[in-house]
Amino acid sequence: MARQTYGAWVIVAAVAIGLAAPASAQDNDRDDEQEQAATQTLEVAEPEATSGQVVTTTTTQPIGPPYWASIGGFSMDSHEAGYGFFGPQYIHPLRPSVAFIGAANLNYLFYAFDTFDGRQDVQSPGVNAMGGLMFGNRNWFAVMAGPSFRRRHITVFDPANNVIRSDRDLHVGFNIMTSLWVDPTPHNNVFTMYNYDTVDNYHWGRVAFKEMVANRGWQGDWTPFLGVEYTAQGNENILSQQFGPFFELAHGPSRVSVMVGGGYKHSAFDLGPDQTGPWFAIGFYHRVR
Repeated sequence: MARQTYGAWVIVAAVAIGLAAPASAQDNDRDDEQEQAATQTLEVAEPEATSGQVVTTTTTQPIGPPYWASIGGFSMDSHEAGYGFFGPQYIHPLRPSVAFIGAANLNYLFYAFDTFDGRQDVQSPGVNAMGGLMFGNRNWFAVMAGPSFRRRHITVFDPANNVIRSDRDLHVGFNIMTSLWVDPTPHNNVFTMYNYDTVDNYHWGRVAFKEMVANRGWQGDWTPFLGVEYTAQGNENILSQQFGPFFELAHGPSRVSVMVGGGYKHSAFDLGPDQTGPWFAIGFYHRVR
């Protein structure tokens, strides 16, 4: 069941990150476009008073300043599984449409599941770090990779709820993640993520669509979104699928966004019965100017 333990960590962590990370990006894109328009420079070589002088005009697109953001989230389902995390994200533009992106967080996982001969309970604090590149501006693609460290405590119970084994160990893994953000129109967005864990050969993917339901002119401070998402994940030990709606509220002046979501989840295990039921998640994003 050790491989299932790590798989569950990826499921809950990636869901929480996927919901929280892009929270106010659409609002921030509008701010970035306005900032770029305000700071864009036009360099013109003044003509000399000579015949045949050629006037050259060049437009220089400035590179935006680096910035920090804080990201947090919590996700849980009806199967006694939960995950919370909080940490910084750093974006450093290298050239127009290319930026370095890095992130790290402290996290804590807890969950339990029934087996054919008892039950397992898992508690696992951890630290994650990833770095990579982001390509694009309003529409962008990012790829990141990095290590993850977790201190795991696994308790195994027999059918009579007696403890038959208790293990504590440190696990080190390596994750690769890609993200794609596309605005089909100025008032809606499609966001996809894919994560692969090299330790457990665990695959995770999510696609989400959201629509701006008010403040489409970006004149007010508050911008609400309604969306829907689908997530699938698994390896040789577990296969899970979940879907449901979410609501996001972004506050433009503070660059803070909060999301709440939920829906239906089904998990099938190689050992143990299937599990179905609701899931719930909240996400937080704050871009620091």
